[in-house]
Amino acid sequence: MELQTYDINLKESLASNAEWFHEKLAQVEIKLYHGHTKSIKTCQLIENKNWILTGSNDNTARLWNFNNGQEIHKYELNHNMADVSAVRINHDTTRLYSSSWDKTIRCFDIETGKQVVC
Repeated sequence: MELQTYDINLKESLASNAEWFHEKLAQVEIKLYHGHTKSIKTCQLIENKNWILTGSNDNTARLWNFNNGQEIHKYELNHNMADVSAVRINHDTTRLYSSSWDKTIRCFDIETGKQVVC
């Protein structure tokens, strides 16, 4: 996985007669992470590890390095009946929890990616 960074100046991209009131927002850096094959429904920023966790309707969760955009791990969530509704990592960053609209919650070991009993 590679990180694509786009430096977009929204103020310059607006029509010349338009006025941009949020100068700081016009300078926002946008990062794109590539890997999911369907829409991302949930995410969590884990600041102390520089991680981003994303959960998608492709039935996977992915853990990303926020600094360089590299995928750290891909988790197969095994929610067979419905889309993912949320993914979260616990406070000591050892477990990943995923929930689905099929009314199930699953727990995974962060390091191995294997489903575990919690």
